[in-house]
Amino acid sequence: MDILDVVKNHICTGCGICCGMCPTGAIAMSRTCDGRLTPTINNSMCSNCRLCDRVCPQIQQSKRMNEVIKDSIEGFAQEGYLGRPADDSLYMLGQTCGLVRCLLIYALQSGYADRIVCVKDNPDDPLHPVIDVFTKAEQAEQVARSKYCPIDFGRAIKHICKKEGKCIIVGLGCHLQGLNKAMEINTLLRERVKLSIGLICDRVLRFGAADFLLRRAGVNRKDLHSFDYRDKHWKGYPGDVRILDKKGLVHDVDRKWRLGVMEYYTPLYCRLCMDKLNLLSDISVGDPWGVRLSKEVFSAVIARTEKGNEFLLQAKQAGKIILQTSGVKVIVQGQNIAAKLHNCIKYKMMMQKSGLDIPIILKKELFNHTRLKATYVDKMWFRFNLWTERSKGAEFLNYLPFWLVYLSITLKKIERFLIRAKGFINRRLMKLIGPNS
Repeated sequence: MDILDVVKNHICTGCGICCGMCPTGAIAMSRTCDGRLTPTINNSMCSNCRLCDRVCPQIQQSKRMNEVIKDSIEGFAQEGYLGRPADDSLYMLGQTCGLVRCLLIYALQSGYADRIVCVKDNPDDPLHPVIDVFTKAEQAEQVARSKYCPIDFGRAIKHICKKEGKCIIVGLGCHLQGLNKAMEINTLLRERVKLSIGLICDRVLRFGAADFLLRRAGVNRKDLHSFDYRDKHWKGYPGDVRILDKKGLVHDVDRKWRLGVMEYYTPLYCRLCMDKLNLLSDISVGDPWGVRLSKEVFSAVIARTEKGNEFLLQAKQAGKIILQTSGVKVIVQGQNIAAKLHNCIKYKMMMQKSGLDIPIILKKELFNHTRLKATYVDKMWFRFNLWTERSKGAEFLNYLPFWLVYLSITLKKIERFLIRAKGFINRRLMKLIGPNS
């Protein structure tokens, strides 16, 4: 299998590592009709070195990933924490509670790293953030907040190799899988990447999700100044969509619409992802689902390596962050990883039944010992995913009707009500019958 087969089988994550590592510049990342990123090859420039196939994590996994998932899907971990910035002004300025932004500022101020390589807001096109380099703490305000869209992470490779100095990398699980594979081949990358901060990720969305929310807000794309998926100024955590137009007017869209469109704009490769916890990072950071111990909002933090744990403790000792020990198991349970893995295995089985190839990592025994039956809903979304990657399906996504999303939101509310009602009835029955009956 080569990278063209990866695209053909709908399993390309669009990470862009193949593009970043190509020695002749023959690979470019192109936007598909349904709003994803995939590689295209200029055959006249290609030297047939096959380096792109060697670094693609869907074709070959890194040695480190093979070690990490040998026995468990939780990966290696030193300690689990709840963390937030000590400076309250940073709380409103980042994902969850601004912890990642706070750590990046501390790294530059303390001299821990010379450069930060991460996603930044794109003033020319707010819906398409880009990878960039930051060398000064004052530049941290440009660090992008939650974007939920495809990112050409291959640009990070070029930024790291361009100048000397120690770097901190911020990325998703699919990004760091590709980066670790590239680091096995390129010694310069190994020497310059000092620390990696991984974002715990449920999924990215096609670019069209933002266009849908713009339509919902009644804002024309050409009038857009800034777009935030999760802004906390309106209703607080976990945040609602906030759109600012060029006239300075603010348009808030309730979070229910962001959640309502997620299933429609989820790429198939995200449904096949088993690395929701960002197993190859030194520090994994995400939302504190299931582990909120107080009214304050903290980020869930997993220190995976010794150097990651040391960096967190240094930032705490310097008074930059507040850390509370919570334990890794609590964080994993809060992220509902078991249920997400079951969905991943279901989609893997449907892929195989359809004659499509699957990512190399899902061929391991760890993901083959469980046989799960796909529900009618699973099959429906699988077929929908395949359909939307074609032109007619992509056109439907571009004009997704509001009533269909509203119907999905209503059905989700009914489902949550029934689950809570079932739990309440079971608890009442247990009290009436007694535990020893």
